[in-house]
Amino acid sequence: MKKLKFLTFALFAVLACVTFASCSDDDKDEPQNRTIVGTWIEHGEDDGEPYENTYIFSSDGSGVTKWGQHDGYEFTYTYTHPTLTIRWDYGELEVLTVEWKSNNKIRLFNNDGEDFVIDRI
Repeated sequence: MKKLKFLTFALFAVLACVTFASCSDDDKDEPQNRTIVGTWIEHGEDDGEPYENTYIFSSDGSGVTKWGQHDGYEFTYTYTHPTLTIRWDYGELEVLTVEWKSNNKIRLFNNDGEDFVIDRI
């Protein structure tokens, strides 16, 4: 009877160790908890001339750009990690892949293999 009781406690101890080890919180920095909502800036260079583009993503799925000193375009968007889909007001659909560098910096890749980095301000 003592051996049966000992084996039962040993089995519970092993199960408890396996259960706690498998439930660790490894997902605390995963991108699914991050939001694209906010104002983002892209700094770049075109033919040797520096530029700055601003992208504003609203929580209602709408957005607007400002390219340099000129008003850009309005758009609607959906974001489900890692895919950001933008429908520009002039009708073009753009599908981008998002790679989070930090909570305030992302790299966006388009289907042509081009990429650019935007920073949250």
